[in-house]
Amino acid sequence: MEGAREYLAAAETVVRVVTDIDAPELADLDDRLPAGARDAGALVRLADTWNLSGPVNRLLNALSR
Repeated sequence: MEGAREYLAAAETVVRVVTDIDAPELADLDDRLPAGARDAGALVRLADTWNLSGPVNRLLNALSR
């Protein structure tokens, strides 16, 4: 988690990072990554359309581990 500190500091200028959630609200949260993309082809087409190949490729790599 420490490695994300720099990213989160920059991300707050783009999106609001929620910091006021109580732990009980997160008790049932399943934070495991899915085993793979539901439709990798559609995801790649969407990335091509919006010029998001870099982030989408990182996502697909993370899901394939």
